[in-house]
Amino acid sequence: MSLAKQIQSLAQELNKRLSTLAFPEQVAYIYNAFDYALPGYIAYTEKFANNTNPVFFLGMNPGPW
Repeated sequence: MSLAKQIQSLAQELNKRLSTLAFPEQVAYIYNAFDYALPGYIAYTEKFANNTNPVFFLGMNPGPW
C-alpha cells in the first residue's frame, strides 16, 4: 500500500471515530470539514505524499482561533 493510501486510510479511520463523539444539548451544530473536503484531501495526498521528501502534516484550523 502506498504512503498516500496509508495516510488516507488513517485519516478516514480518525474521522469515523470522531463522528461518534457526543456533545451536550447546547451544541446545536457540529461542523466536520472532512465530510465535504475528502475529495480534495485525497487529491492532495496523492500528489504530495508519495515522494521521498520528509513531510509534516499538521491539520486544518477552519476558524480564526
